[in-house]
Amino acid sequence: MIKRLILILAITWGLFFACSGQRQMTKFEVDWLVSDANRLVVLDDLDSAAVVINEAARHAPRDTAILRQQGIINRKLGTVEGRRKSAQALRELVKADRMNPYYRVELAKTLLAQTFALEARFQLSLAIDLDSSYEEAYLLMANTYRHPYFEDGFTEDADSAQEVLTALTRNVPRSVPGLVKLAELLAVRGEIDSAGQFADSALALDSQSVRANLAAGYVRYRQQRFIDAGRDFRQAFARMDTFSLTPYMFIRDLLRPQDQSTYDKFSAAQKDSFATVYWKSRDFDPTTKVNERQVEHWARVWKANLLFSNERYDHEGWLTDMGATLIRLGDPDERVREYIHSGHTSGTPAWYWRYQTTALPCTLVFVDQMLSGTYYFSSPTNDNTGSLRTNNSRRVAYLNYRIQPEESQVMRQRDEIRFVAHTYRFFDNNDNPELQFAALYDPAGGDSASPPLRQLQLRASVQDANYNILQTFAARAEQEFGPVAGGEPEIGSSPRLACFSLPVHQGELTWNVVLEALDKSAFGRISDTLSIPTAAGTTLQLSDIVVAGRFGDTTAAGQPGFRRRDLSITPLLSDTVSLHNPLNLYFEIYNLPIDIRSVTRYELTYELSYTKSAATGLKGLLQEIWPGKKESVSYTYREGGRETDRQRQLSLDITDLRPGHYDLTVTVNDLIMGEKASERIGLVLLP
Repeated sequence: MIKRLILILAITWGLFFACSGQRQMTKFEVDWLVSDANRLVVLDDLDSAAVVINEAARHAPRDTAILRQQGIINRKLGTVEGRRKSAQALRELVKADRMNPYYRVELAKTLLAQTFALEARFQLSLAIDLDSSYEEAYLLMANTYRHPYFEDGFTEDADSAQEVLTALTRNVPRSVPGLVKLAELLAVRGEIDSAGQFADSALALDSQSVRANLAAGYVRYRQQRFIDAGRDFRQAFARMDTFSLTPYMFIRDLLRPQDQSTYDKFSAAQKDSFATVYWKSRDFDPTTKVNERQVEHWARVWKANLLFSNERYDHEGWLTDMGATLIRLGDPDERVREYIHSGHTSGTPAWYWRYQTTALPCTLVFVDQMLSGTYYFSSPTNDNTGSLRTNNSRRVAYLNYRIQPEESQVMRQRDEIRFVAHTYRFFDNNDNPELQFAALYDPAGGDSASPPLRQLQLRASVQDANYNILQTFAARAEQEFGPVAGGEPEIGSSPRLACFSLPVHQGELTWNVVLEALDKSAFGRISDTLSIPTAAGTTLQLSDIVVAGRFGDTTAAGQPGFRRRDLSITPLLSDTVSLHNPLNLYFEIYNLPIDIRSVTRYELTYELSYTKSAATGLKGLLQEIWPGKKESVSYTYREGGRETDRQRQLSLDITDLRPGHYDLTVTVNDLIMGEKASERIGLVLLP
């Protein structure tokens, strides 16, 4: 520090004596001072650099090299006085050479730092007139319109920014920054297809561009091309530093407030592991390779940083109130910009965000009390906006975060596809466990908006306890669904049944069945957990019990159902059965012991036990008082044979039972080794 002060004093005294002797500074001295000022800039000592260059300018007031550096260095100081000196120097520079577009762009930068946007646009327009290929002039001009549009949403600013960027891409076709900025602007304006074209053009010129990949990722997300969006985002992340990557990887603010304190106690490695499991658990479509919900989060972060970052005040968009709300809740269903008038404020700019489809429908208000372009939740003690709803916006947003902060906007915007799905556990011919899936879809179903089969895709997956996908299945729905009633598979008939199988591993698993419209406009998902036993081994075991609509030969054409050896089983996916029809059951027995003659001997018991009435109110009370019919029935059969694995199908007469909820228990009692196995399901028997 002392050496630096001595250097400055020496330069100052040298200049003083040069002036007192009325000697003009030589070209060498001027170049040396400019070089020394630049050296101090590199050392991040802007104050000293400004002292040197300002003193040099006093003794060589018309030297263009000194004027240019004086303007640049003083602007970098970031002070009001520095910007004033910068503007003064650059105006002199423009006067010295009015045909130099570079000087006008530098002056425009200083004017923008002084918030003189209109004069800055004038200088930039002149620079573009002097050199129609001057890329930086176009970009600065576009920013003077883009940022006000992002802050206040004025369509006129967006139109102007788009016009400037279009001119840039026309005059400088290989301008990657211009193509990217135009893609970003169009994406925010909702012109997604056009934005995608410009993002693709930028990537064709520079596939390594971080901003181009981020913009392309957002466009693919909006187009619901989630695999492509994930690829583009990851390509950008691979080239971003830790600071830039943080908002995309940070999940603490997505946790409910009651979970954040626990998360804060984790080590760095534990937080990484937690984040991996967290995103897998939030994936709303676990039948695909990409995590759609995580891609949606990346898109929200990108948009929050683009719209709400403010370089002048060093605000990062994802940390602002509006940015955090966008990331947590998604885009509002409606955005309205108004002015709040009260006895204490005369026209405070405000954004009203209306959410109608969130867990807690609400209207949130953000105000720009300081007129800085950054909007905050209002403070009841400071802002005095005069509106109870306005002052409670932060609390309402907090309640939404607490209920479901990670809610997917994509799923809110899709129509729901209603269908029924179920799984049954069996063992295959190699004694390995497998799942039989059944899905029932009614294209009519009382809902005229239900998509026809040809517009749907059927998918399924199995996940382990850590949400890792183990097995998947995918096919067009029309290729899988068949008419339950049999006959020719007409696409428009209803209802329709699909059955397929997946091999699985032992342990606690989650299964998922998805029906999705090919145009991504509708979606339905059914998931559940189950426990898969070990391989069949040597222990007596039962498969799950299937309540069947009917049985048939596997050669029967157009017959949907499970194929188990030479038998086709059409399952009933509803637990409701009519008392007027026989109860059809199917299950399999594994590992029956044999005696010395290689013969099996066992007893099968079927028991239906009443649990409660199916009726409610007075009708249910009367049924409890006067039951009228049997409340239980039990059948026992003794069987045997030479097969250790048996298929069993039968029809039970249930006409003598009263309506209500029942437990059906099937028990196999081996008469050779005394082993026993049983399975139980719940049924509702109705007249």
